[in-house]
Amino acid sequence: AMVRAAVAVGIDALFLEVHPDPAHALSDAATQWPLDRAEEMMDQIARFQAVAR
Repeated sequence: AMVRAAVAVGIDALFLEVHPDPAHALSDAATQWPLDRAEEMMDQIARFQAVAR
């Protein structure tokens, strides 16, 4: 929801912490996004951005 709100107001960049195995990340494991799901999420953001702008 926060990403969609940011896209709706025109963000210029998005910073994501990704990891191939977030549960075993050396730091910030709870905030890591699974690497194998990153492309799917970026596609969703791009589609939302196309509609929002």
